[in-house]
Amino acid sequence: MGSKLALGSGRTVWLGTLLVLAMCLGNEALAAKRVFEMNIEDTRITLVEKQQFHAFAFSGQVPGPLFYVDEGDQLEVTVNNLTALPHTVHWHGMFQRGTWQMDGVPDVTQQGIAPGDSFTYKFTAEPSGTFWYHCHVNVNEHVVMRGMYGPFIVRPKKPIAVEKKVTKDFVLMLSDWASKWADKPGFGGVPGDVFDYFTINGRAFPESEPMRIQKGDIVRIRLIGAGEFAHAIHIHGHTFQVVFKDGFPLPAPYMADTIVVGPGERYDLILTADNPGRWMVHDHVDSHTMNGERPMGGLMTVIEYTDIRSDAAAGLLLPGFPEEGAGHLHERHFQGAGGPVARGGLCNDTATSSIDDASRDDVPDACAGRRGVRSRDSSGPMHELSRAHQAG
Repeated sequence: MGSKLALGSGRTVWLGTLLVLAMCLGNEALAAKRVFEMNIEDTRITLVEKQQFHAFAFSGQVPGPLFYVDEGDQLEVTVNNLTALPHTVHWHGMFQRGTWQMDGVPDVTQQGIAPGDSFTYKFTAEPSGTFWYHCHVNVNEHVVMRGMYGPFIVRPKKPIAVEKKVTKDFVLMLSDWASKWADKPGFGGVPGDVFDYFTINGRAFPESEPMRIQKGDIVRIRLIGAGEFAHAIHIHGHTFQVVFKDGFPLPAPYMADTIVVGPGERYDLILTADNPGRWMVHDHVDSHTMNGERPMGGLMTVIEYTDIRSDAAAGLLLPGFPEEGAGHLHERHFQGAGGPVARGGLCNDTATSSIDDASRDDVPDACAGRRGVRSRDSSGPMHELSRAHQAG
């Protein structure tokens, strides 16, 4: 019996923090009650090399843990504030029908969660699609400068045809950072700030994690604008179909190779893996491909086909890139509607997650006993899914 929900966290340490959803697309989901608990913690994160930031992190990681639930699920999320400042959680895109008090806006729907206090959000997961959650207290600092955001995916009761063909599913959260305020929590995010670091899932190139795929894959890429700026995402060697906007299927999907993602926006792209190689994915706002004053960094990653020789084998080991096959945690395979798909990384270090529709009873035992977000299916056991480590 498959439980259709998971909270995953961590990162695949060898190349940053690309969130990966590898799913078996099975039978239509049944709504259920889902119960979670999540801490907000003062945390130091590394964007790239030695550039660190003081974050107010959900479960001690940026982005926060992945929520993957079914349309219609009844959710209870208890949030514990372990920091010295007030916070809330806004569930961006959720309808909150009859539960407007759960919308997470301070002084409008609730008081901020005071230091040391907790608040339980109760709402229905609707509509379906790609969404996200974030703090709504001092968003100019807490979201943009302190990493208080995470992905929130609602699986549809009735997926459209192309969704049923997907074999690899990735989430990329795009953000921006002003290093002036890296060590000054409670300050920053003000007009005139100079943003000089740019990240995918909290990591900048060359420490952003590549998307590893195989020829023949149908790849879904979920882009989420979590930062201050718009980003023009360009994928080399391929065109893609823009299928969803802000969680909703477009009546007329269109082809492109570059798409502009604004703050708060989500776009779901479908790409056919038909051109083996190693292909750059980057922001075409060129100043966003910098690490401070150094070029060839920032908001960039790579699509890498698994049948391409490793860098080491080619005598071309690039900085930040592992040898082929390195860095995978708990990788297993499940048979889905479209054939075998990879499952891995439900326990990682900082914000890489991989989930599918296999039973949550199959979550690797290595997840047990880790701190962070806990998820409990009302019909199944408690699983704690975060903060496993792997030597890089």
